[in-house]
Amino acid sequence: MRKIWGIILVSAVCMMFADGPSAQPNAGSPELTLADMHLVQSSNQFGLNLFHKVAAAEPAGRNAFISPLSVAYALAMTLNGADGDTKTAIAKTLEVPILTPDEVNASFKHLTSILTNLDSAVTFDIANSIWYRSGLPVRKTFIDVNQSFFNARISALDFASPSAADLINQWVNENTKGKITEIVTPPIDPQTIMFLINAIYFKGCWTVKFDQDKTEDRPFYPTSGSSTTCRMMLDTRQFDYFETDTFQAIRLSYGNQSFSMVVILPRPKVGLDGIIKTVDAHTWHQWQGQFHPREVEFGLPRFKFSYDISLKETLQAIGMATAFDPMTANFDKMLEPQNLQGQKAFISDVKHKTFLQVDEEGTEAAAVTSVVMAMTSAAEPLPPPVMIVDRPFLFGIVGNNSGPLIFIGKVETPVWED
Repeated sequence: MRKIWGIILVSAVCMMFADGPSAQPNAGSPELTLADMHLVQSSNQFGLNLFHKVAAAEPAGRNAFISPLSVAYALAMTLNGADGDTKTAIAKTLEVPILTPDEVNASFKHLTSILTNLDSAVTFDIANSIWYRSGLPVRKTFIDVNQSFFNARISALDFASPSAADLINQWVNENTKGKITEIVTPPIDPQTIMFLINAIYFKGCWTVKFDQDKTEDRPFYPTSGSSTTCRMMLDTRQFDYFETDTFQAIRLSYGNQSFSMVVILPRPKVGLDGIIKTVDAHTWHQWQGQFHPREVEFGLPRFKFSYDISLKETLQAIGMATAFDPMTANFDKMLEPQNLQGQKAFISDVKHKTFLQVDEEGTEAAAVTSVVMAMTSAAEPLPPPVMIVDRPFLFGIVGNNSGPLIFIGKVETPVWED
């Protein structure tokens, strides 16, 4: 079960639109536009592309847990400052090249409204912010669009101040309910000019909670082969369930059943990596329609862990290399060109941190994504010209206001006559 948790949060988005007979969203859920539906499908495909790379890069035995939705929000804000090939690359990476920027922005705004109001028994919060170096000539249109569609907090800070990182981290701490306390490590690099940050917080109790008295120590068998002991939550009742030759799957609902966790257990001969490689957005969506109520003897370990990763190399690998290249990145829609002295903005890193706790009561999860913008170093000033008047020369005296030539002469030999 080590790496499958990376797609759990994707299921929270998918399950809103699940075709399964037991999916029972709240009455009166907002209708999705065609652009909204495309955004959800694209976000899921982006998330699975991202997770494939993250999972493949992790050493054997290490958990991985990401929020593709959080990464998508942070990159979508960044997209509003991109232009040219950089804009195209980010849009393709997010799997939204056929949507206009206005459609992308509007759909993220609508999705935020849907998710944060989907289930009154579940807490789901989405927050966005942009922090930039004081004096940076940020375009007003870039600020306005991110405030309007992403409700982003916009703050100019003195990045050289020791308190700057603390202020940003305080915002992260507050918007993840203390589960993630830091995304910016002080001191802030002098080359850094901006942080575009998304925070997501989720807390849901199981619709049917596990009985703590039934939880017991059970063996757990990692891929390495050596067994370990875990606290296994146990229950035998009717679950949404389906199975294939390669895995078993169960769906656990939260609150009023508008959010769910999907747990996929590979058959021993298939293994976790074998399942992960087969999953794409289409397959994932198909699976959601195959759950049916069935009595199951079920056990799930209790677990709690944090995870953090730089997504720079992963995003470069799936199509965003140009945005990280100081020579090719184009963020002309982010900054006004004046006073930049030929400097260019580029993405220096995308930092991602998550928290997850699963127990008898339910699930608490948080994620923070920070797109770190940097500026190329200022061009080295040209050396001062060398002019040694050591040979005959011409000179003139002119009037500064009207520019008439008042005197003109030449010096063959610079004599000094008494």
